[in-house]
This record gives sequence, structure tokens and C-alpha cells, in this order.
Amino acid sequence: MRKLAQKLFTKRTLYLLCFMAINLIEFLRATQVGNVWKAAANCTGLVMMVLIFSALPFRELIDRVSIAYMLLCGAAMIAVHFYWLSHRGEFLWGEAQTAVLNVCWIGIAVRYFFRRVIVEKKTAFRPGLTGWAWIALSVLMIASVSERWWPLWFLLMFGCFYLTDFPEQDRGLLWEGLIDGTILSFFVIQIYAYGFRPYDELRYKGAFSNSNTMALYYLIVYLMCLGRLHILELRKACRWWKLFFLLGAGGLLSFQLFTMCRTAWIVSFVLTGIYGIFVMRRIWRMNWIQIACRGGALLLAVTVTFLPVYGTIRWLPAILHHPVWYEGEYSVDKVHSFDPADSEKYVSLEDFMDALLGRILRTLKIAEQNDPFLLRAYAAEESEGMERVELIETSWTEDVALRTRLTIYKAYWDDLNWFGHGLSEGYYIIGDGDYFSRHAQNLWLQMAYTYGIPAGIVSIVLSAALLYVQGRNMARQKDNPYAILPFFVCVVYMMFGLTEIVWNPGQLIMFLVFFAQHPQIMERQA
Repeated sequence: MRKLAQKLFTKRTLYLLCFMAINLIEFLRATQVGNVWKAAANCTGLVMMVLIFSALPFRELIDRVSIAYMLLCGAAMIAVHFYWLSHRGEFLWGEAQTAVLNVCWIGIAVRYFFRRVIVEKKTAFRPGLTGWAWIALSVLMIASVSERWWPLWFLLMFGCFYLTDFPEQDRGLLWEGLIDGTILSFFVIQIYAYGFRPYDELRYKGAFSNSNTMALYYLIVYLMCLGRLHILELRKACRWWKLFFLLGAGGLLSFQLFTMCRTAWIVSFVLTGIYGIFVMRRIWRMNWIQIACRGGALLLAVTVTFLPVYGTIRWLPAILHHPVWYEGEYSVDKVHSFDPADSEKYVSLEDFMDALLGRILRTLKIAEQNDPFLLRAYAAEESEGMERVELIETSWTEDVALRTRLTIYKAYWDDLNWFGHGLSEGYYIIGDGDYFSRHAQNLWLQMAYTYGIPAGIVSIVLSAALLYVQGRNMARQKDNPYAILPFFVCVVYMMFGLTEIVWNPGQLIMFLVFFAQHPQIMERQA
């Protein structure tokens, strides 16, 4: 029994569970109401606590001062509970309690690293180019009028993480836990979708409440499959394992097709191209014919998995026949438990193909045009505290989704200032319809709007620096099977961030960007 426990409860298992928890947080954040997802997002810090403390000496962390501090935080949690009982509706209980827990462990960690870095000088502090840029950006974000606390939280939390000296054998285990934890979580989340999320909208939402968010998750898992294929190739592993993950990669691209998220399509295409050029060509030393054959095999995997993917998302939810709706989803047009399995409410393959081809053709039509924007100045009016902006007119596209996005960009661009905007600002009504915009749908524009123009400029500099540094590390560490992941994570984050949300705490892709920058786990593995 003892030997079994020793085999099960290892660092590898611990890290696997940690990253599965991060995936669960992503799921809760994308599906649940505020009192749940905000608490879940705060639990990102608790996962980081486990990762950091797993590499620190327990005796140096826990002393009389730390115990007294923990007792004080415990008292604060009790006080928060009783305050909440008499002030319900003013704040969320779960969010407040998890915030106190974060304050507790971060206080202990900051004190430990202050002693290690400043007093004892046993831990080196060398942020480097990207580190200093991130610190500068964090200071600007904290100093803005945004009223958001997560920049300070991330500065302290990931600052402690970057200073943590993981043993060499643990660094590879962290990457393994990330890859395996994400892939295993995908199976859990997708099985849940198979049971309770019928395919009754053209754009497949899966287990999430938004098709674009679902597409991003499929994209991240696709990246992990590419990472696993790279590791298997360098280790000369069994070809059957390679075939398994190749089929998995093809299946994930098929899932992406059903979400009809064009951003995910483009990022997947670029990611695959970079993988072929920089990984297969420069690291694997394949010739172009071999690369073309592998690319053909991936396309074949997509072709083979396309119909099974449709069959599973269409017919498996009809077995249990117990649809689960999230907030705001209920409609008489959606599949109900009393609807037959062959109900017309389900999306047929013919309807999907018509919509898919139409979306592809509209995208190609956009790409073929080179005419400049013909912008119409928009008139703004106040409507329940929200600014109404007129839909942009262009000569090169009639695609409403694209025109809406361009309108959003212009609205946020016109309202940029030097100090940012508070929580009550940044909400627009687009056109004459009921489309509400609560974010800029662009990473750098959102940073500039929320935290001020200087923060937006520094975020652009930081993004360029990350791509350069991670690309250089990937080229230099050809025998390190994990060296490609930080670069590819940054590519996914920044490309998807051009048109979608990637900047909220609790999002998996945002966590991965911060995680991948640890200076030690990026180093060459033994």
C-alpha cells in the first residue's frame, strides 16, 4: 500500500492535477455566472501557490510570523463572511474569500523571497528585457484609473513564481503536467458536452457558452498535441503513439471547423505552417517532401475525423437527452428534453456545410479586396449609460461581423486617453440593433483603452520582445523538447488576441503566457 501511494502521489501527479485544475477554471469562467466564475478565476492563485510551494523548503516558509499572519487572514475570512451576511448584493462571497486566501499565501511567499533576494542575496534577481518590460507595464496598469486589481495580483504572484528555483528534474515534469493535464481535461470537458450540450446552433459551442471561446480551447489542445508529437519525435517513440496524436490533432481541427471561428482557423493555419518550417524542417531535419507528406497526413486526419466529429456532437447528446443551458441561453428554438432525437432543431450536416462554405467565401472575398476604408463618422447618443455608435460603411466588404468589429475598433480608438478608463466605461451599442460591446476585441487596443496609451505602447513592445526572445530560445535549444511551447503559446495568444478576448484572469491562454516565461523552466533540460 505504501509503495502504491508513493507511485501515485508524486510531483508528476501533483503537476498533472494542478493543470487539470487550470483547465477546470477555464471551463467555469466560460460557462458560469459571476459568483462562480469570479471565485474560480481567483483559484488560479491557489494553483500557483501549490506549484510554487512544491519547490520551496517548508521549514523556511512556516515560522511564528507566518503562523500569526495566517491566523490573521483566517480571522479576516470570518469577518468577511459575517460582513457579507449583512451586505448581500454588495460583493460576491466566493470572490472575496478566495481573494483573502490569495493575500494570505502571497504575503508568505513575498516575505520569503524578500529575505532570499534582498537580505540573504541567495536568489538572483535578473529580469532581463522581457522581465523589465513586464514590470514597467504592470506599474503603468496599477497606476491607471482602471480600478482593476489583477495587474498587482499577477505581478506579485508570477513574480514569486519566476523567482522560484525548481529542481532540474521538476522542470520537465511541469511541462509534462501542462501537456497531459490539458489533453486529459479536453476529454473530460468534451465528454460533458457529449452528454448535455446538444448541437442546436450553427456555430458549435460545445461545453462552453460561446463558440469563439470553445474554438480557442480546441486551439490550445491542438497546440498541446503538436507539442506531444514533437516530444515523441525527439525521443524516437513508437509510431502508434505518433499516429494517435496525429489523429487527435486532426480531430481538434475538425472540432474547430464546427465552431466556425475564423480567427481560430487562421491561427491554426499559421501555427501549423510555423511548426512545419521551424520544427519539422530545422529541428527534425526533414526535407520538404517529407514535410509535405506529414502535412498531407494531417489533412487526411481532418478528413477522416470530420464525419465522426459531426456524428458525435449531433447524436451523443440525444442519448441522455438532458440539455443543460447556461445563463441567457434558454429559448424555445433550442432542443428540449421532450424533443425527439430527429428533431429539426438539431443542426443538420447540410445546414452546417452551407453555413461553413458561406463563411469561407465571405472571408476569401474580404481577402481579395484592397480598397481603402470608406468610413462614415458615427453619431453617438446615450442609451442607459451606454454610447451608441453607428455601423461603419466600407466599399470592400458587406460582412456584418467584420463591419461590427471595425466599428468597435474605431469607437475604442477614438476614446483613448493617457490614464485609462474605469470599470463603468467602455460599453457601446453598435448600430441600430442590440449588439453590445463590452471590450475592444483586440489585445493591445484594450490595454491602451483600459490602462492608458503608455500602457498600450509598452504592451506592444513587450509582445514583440516575447516573440523575439522565445523564437531565439526555440532556435538555440533544438534538443530541448519543450523549447517550442513558449514561442507557440505566444503566437496563439497574440494572434487570437487580434480579434478576441485573451486578457482576463482565469483564461487558460493568459495563464499559459505567464507560465511559459519562467526563466528556469525555459532552460535546456537534462
